[in-house]
Amino acid sequence: SSEDAIDLATVCYESCDACSGIIDNVDETNPLAFNVFPSVTDGVLTVAFPAALEAGANLVVRDLSGRTVRTENLGTGTLRTVVDLGQQADGFYVIRVENGQFAATETVIVQH
Repeated sequence: SSEDAIDLATVCYESCDACSGIIDNVDETNPLAFNVFPSVTDGVLTVAFPAALEAGANLVVRDLSGRTVRTENLGTGTLRTVVDLGQQADGFYVIRVENGQFAATETVIVQH
């Protein structure tokens, strides 16, 4: 309902005080956070983590319709992996890395 809605202008500026009691267990540092480059590619891109993964994780690439186009298991200690989307149609793709406890997402554009 509209009474339960959060005013994002309040939540997103200055502090997290507006979230107190609303969001529990927010970890300020996500061990699965990653960078992807290039963000616009004709196929091959790199997924890089700032530190080696402390536990295994799954990488899933989906198109904007939600269809899974690629999956990869990432082992403990992974620092980077190369993903080839060269056979995919032009468009936006969402890359998600998850391990059951944490998740992180980035988007890329495939343009041939």
